[in-house]
Amino acid sequence: MHSKREGKHIPVLSFVDNGCGMSHKEIVRMVSFGHEPQKNDANHIGRYGVGFKTRAMRLGRNAFVISQASNSRSLAFLSQAFNEDKNDFEICIVSYARQGK
Repeated sequence: MHSKREGKHIPVLSFVDNGCGMSHKEIVRMVSFGHEPQKNDANHIGRYGVGFKTRAMRLGRNAFVISQASNSRSLAFLSQAFNEDKNDFEICIVSYARQGK
């Protein structure tokens, strides 16, 4: 990806799948810090609510999550740069209903 601010190409790590997407509630849960375990299933991914955030912020300073479910689309922005020198950590999430194609 080319950065106009930096004047050079910067590396981007991208994961793409063709799954069923996440609802607004699921996106909020994924980018929120810590939560009660959903299941007692030891094989359930994300049961403690820290994995995505921890790994994403170790790989880079910003993470964008774009998801399209059958009836909604969502974008979440998790950013160390945006939250630098702030007492509260803000996570931007935009979701909207999807109708038609």
